[in-house]
Amino acid sequence: MFKIFIITLWLEYEGRLYMKYALPLQAKCNFITWWNIQEQFSKTPYHAVAMKCTRVKDFRIDKRIYRSETYK
Repeated sequence: MFKIFIITLWLEYEGRLYMKYALPLQAKCNFITWWNIQEQFSKTPYHAVAMKCTRVKDFRIDKRIYRSETYK
């Protein structure tokens, strides 16, 4: 059976930490996935700080992300 992952990203922008779900869903979650994410944000003002992979069947939505709360 295939494992599908939802990737949660922590991004830093102007000293604040933001959380975001990365789309599309991923079939693999490894260091290459992390490298590709860092490559995507390399030419933006955002800095990718961390990544978390959660299997779709284990995923629970974090409503704080949809309310755009920031973390310091």
